[in-house]
Amino acid sequence: MKFIEYLEEGNYLGLDSEKRLIRLGIKKELGRELMRRKSPQFVVSGSFEFEKFSKRPDFAIAQSLFTHLVESDIRLCLEKMRRFINPGGRFYATYFIADGSHVKPGSSRSHSHRGFQYPRAMVENFGARAGWRPKYIGDWGHPVNQMMVEYVAE
Repeated sequence: MKFIEYLEEGNYLGLDSEKRLIRLGIKKELGRELMRRKSPQFVVSGSFEFEKFSKRPDFAIAQSLFTHLVESDIRLCLEKMRRFINPGGRFYATYFIADGSHVKPGSSRSHSHRGFQYPRAMVENFGARAGWRPKYIGDWGHPVNQMMVEYVAE
């Protein structure tokens, strides 16, 4: 939502699994005037149906999304975005980075709205296996210490 003011009209694409959250975001965050002026597109999908958008992005961001998703959902998102984004596109994602080699606190078979933590090597591997070139950015000043990873479409 913070980026929309800087984008040209029609260049904001937003996806969420809950229609009510999109409606609430439009009402409380975006407002009618910005909605009219910027003409964003929104898709409701629990399975990352990026193909429902009318255009392909050059840049994408998953801000505070992967911190709430299990491994299989992260992999699905990365695979589908990789097929959808323009060649050379960049996808930025935030994670809670775990010390050690284990996912914390949930397991890879359950969904949680708690904050999942993944080891750095794992988040880089998520992207590499989906056809991205991962670049760990790390600390970018997030208020609750989420780390940033850049995935570049090869």
